[in-house]
Amino acid sequence: MSQPPSQSQPSEKKPSTQPAACEKRPILPADPRYITLCDEISVLYDAKARIPRAVLEVLSARKISGEATRDDDEFREDERLPESAQARPQDYRRSGYDRGHLAPAADFKHSEEAMASSFLLSNVAPQQAQFNRNAWAGLESATRECALNQRQLSVVTGTIGEGGTLKEEGRVVIPRQFYKLWVSSRGYRAWVMPNVGAGVPQKELSGSAYARFEVTLDELRKATGLNLAPGTSGEAKGRLCAASIPLSR
Repeated sequence: MSQPPSQSQPSEKKPSTQPAACEKRPILPADPRYITLCDEISVLYDAKARIPRAVLEVLSARKISGEATRDDDEFREDERLPESAQARPQDYRRSGYDRGHLAPAADFKHSEEAMASSFLLSNVAPQQAQFNRNAWAGLESATRECALNQRQLSVVTGTIGEGGTLKEEGRVVIPRQFYKLWVSSRGYRAWVMPNVGAGVPQKELSGSAYARFEVTLDELRKATGLNLAPGTSGEAKGRLCAASIPLSR
């Protein structure tokens, strides 16, 4: 068994590997494949694919309430990234795909600045239009409803896989799937939904219809290769916020 350091030789504090902006903020576990970004949200960004792979936000009733609006906000490059890694607004123009927020603008009504930051393209990935505006929007609404009933709700939203690139230009990858994870002190829930090919939901879904997309945390960790919600047991499907989305049978 190793001995504790003596008083005359105190152990050295290891320097942080996270950006300074991430200090004292909830962050995602670092991953060498991705660039870590932090402000109101924490992002693991895939520089080769030019999309985020995971975005963490911490929601509360205060954060999703307020008067901030998205009327004057525009999607724009994230200049914290190397220029070669930045997605650009023109990548999405006439592509046939929506610019899908991972942390949605409606989650930031407490602050004009935070809402404006949600339009950085480091928080955006190509999403089938009808999927984005219907089934996925319904999951976002259920997320805010869950947050209102929790003291605090951590939400991780992300992308999985590659289904081609926008306009076949080889720049911005179209993810095959989107996922969303809720975590609180009372438990978790997780869903993975298709974004490419047959089976992509195009219409609004009833709460119970989300059951076919629900997964265990362990399944989500395996699909993403990320240690999401470390310390949370993920063998069985979660049971959090059944009033927002009914539990799977």
